[in-house]
Amino acid sequence: MGLHTSRQRGHNRRTAFAAITATTAALFAASISPAEADTTFISPFPRDNVYRVFVFGDAYGPGLFQGLRTGMKVDTDVRVENHAVANSRLARPRPVNWPALIKKKADATPFDIAVLTFGVSDRVSMRVDGRRVAVGTPAWRDAYRNRVAATIRAARSGNAAVYWLGLPVMRGPRTNADTRTINAIAREQVFRLGGKYIDTSDGFSTADGSFSPYGPDLSGQTRRLRTKDGVYMTGRGYRKFAHYVERLIRRDLTIARAERDVPLAGDVNEQAQVHRLAKRGTRSDSTETAAARRSEAARRRDQNARAMAAAGDHKAEHATVRVTLPAKSGASNSRRVVQLRIVRPPLPAVVVGHIRRRGSRATSARLGRNLIGISPKDGAGYVNSIASGLDASGNAFASRVSVTQSPYYRALIKGETLRPRAGRTDDFTWPPQDRAPLPSNPGS
Repeated sequence: MGLHTSRQRGHNRRTAFAAITATTAALFAASISPAEADTTFISPFPRDNVYRVFVFGDAYGPGLFQGLRTGMKVDTDVRVENHAVANSRLARPRPVNWPALIKKKADATPFDIAVLTFGVSDRVSMRVDGRRVAVGTPAWRDAYRNRVAATIRAARSGNAAVYWLGLPVMRGPRTNADTRTINAIAREQVFRLGGKYIDTSDGFSTADGSFSPYGPDLSGQTRRLRTKDGVYMTGRGYRKFAHYVERLIRRDLTIARAERDVPLAGDVNEQAQVHRLAKRGTRSDSTETAAARRSEAARRRDQNARAMAAAGDHKAEHATVRVTLPAKSGASNSRRVVQLRIVRPPLPAVVVGHIRRRGSRATSARLGRNLIGISPKDGAGYVNSIASGLDASGNAFASRVSVTQSPYYRALIKGETLRPRAGRTDDFTWPPQDRAPLPSNPGS
C-alpha cells in the first residue's frame, strides 16, 4: 500500500510539472510580438532598400553623428541622419520632450535603426510630484527610469533596432558616480525592452578603470580623446565613441543581408522581389530567360519535395492532461480537476532530419538535459537546459548518472562543494593524501 501511494504521488508530481511547463510555454509564446520573433535584430527588408539610421542624443549626439556618418559612408545602402539636440536633457521635458519627439519622427519618417546616447546632460534634479528631487535619490532613479523606458519604447514603436551607447568614465569623482548611476539605469531598461546596450568605458580609461584624457584612436596612435573639462570629447574621441556602435551595426547588417539573400521556394515573381531581378533590364528578362528560371524553380521544388518525403514529416500530436488541484481555503469541495491541452505542432521533415543527424553516432555533440522547476516568487514553471562536459564527450557513463547527482547539477544548481580527488591539483587536504610520485628526471 505504501509503495503504491509513493508511486501515485510521483506520477501526480510529474503530471503537474508537465502541465505547468506546457502552460508557461504557451503563455510565453503568446506574449512574443511578431517583431520580437524575427530571426535578425535588424529587419532584412528595409524600405526602398535603404537602411535609415537616426541618431538621437543630447550633448554627445552631434559628435556621435559625425563619427558614425564617417564610419558608415562606405555603405551605399545605409543613410545616417542627425536628430540630436545638444542643449537638451532626457531628465527634463524642456526644451525637448524626447519620447514625444522620437514617436513623432517614427510616425512621419520610419527608420530602421535608432542610435541613442543620453545622460551626459542629465546630472540635474528632477521634479517629481511637485517637488525637486536630487540626482541619485530613489525618487530620482524611478523618475529617470521611466523617462529612459518611454524613450526606448518610442524608438521601437516602428520596429526599429535600438542601440544605446553608455557614457564613458568621467574625471570628477562626483560626476563619475552620477554617470555610473545613469549607465546602470539605461542598461537595465535597454535589456528589458529589447535593445542593445553598448559599454564604452574601457576605451576611455586606464588599465585600472580610472579616467584618462589620452588613449589610442582608431589608427592605434595615442591621441587626446577628451576635452580639458574631463566630460566631453575631441573629434578623435567622438570617432572612437561612434566606432563602438558602428562595428555592432555592421555585424547585425551582415546577418540581415544574409537573411535577405536566402532564396524563396516561390515562383519567379516572388524571387524577383528579393533579388531585384526586375530592375536589371528587359534584355536579361527575355522570354527564354524567364522560362528557364521557371523550369529551374520547378525542378528545385520537386527535388525538395522528394527529399522531404524520404525523411518523413512528423504529424501533430496533442494530448489532454487532467490535473487534480486542492481547493481554495474555505471552499466546500476538497478538490478541483483542471483539464489542460498540450499541443505539439507538426515537425517538418527537414527538422526531423536535422535532429536525427544531431543524434547520430557520427557526432559527439548531445542535447543538454532539461531541468524543470517552479519559481518560488510567482509559481511559474520553467525549463532550463544544461550540457556538461561529460555530456559533450559522448561518454556512455553520462546516461547512467542521475541528473541531480551529476557534478554540474550539484555544483551549479544545488551549490554544493565537490570533494576533489586525492592527489589532484585542487586537493588541499593536510596532511597530504597519497599522491602519484613525480616522474624522475633522466638528466639528474
